[in-house]
Amino acid sequence: MPTKIELTNGVSEEGLRELVEQGYTTEVVCVDDPYFTGQYFAGKWNIRAVSPDGESEMVLVTQRRTKQPRDIKTINGIISLLIGLGYDGVNLPMRAGGRRPNRKRGANPPVD
Repeated sequence: MPTKIELTNGVSEEGLRELVEQGYTTEVVCVDDPYFTGQYFAGKWNIRAVSPDGESEMVLVTQRRTKQPRDIKTINGIISLLIGLGYDGVNLPMRAGGRRPNRKRGANPPVD
């Protein structure tokens, strides 16, 4: 069972790792349009774990602020998180409201 915390549809980073291994898709959601700072792109993105059937999703939250989604403010932050989860590439949106799926190669789908 994934490690859930206070937010009804929230999941910790460790819980997200477990869901990914069970075959969940990770979607990157763009909250604010990114902008180039001269050195890197900054903006606001959230991460969601979507079930294999697409019927449910959980948002990544922080341990400190368990009632709010975890905001990732740089592209480097998203890449670091997803590579740390075992992805070999990252697909992310660059416009507010956009969503892009990422699926880990070789993840095990749930067994019924």
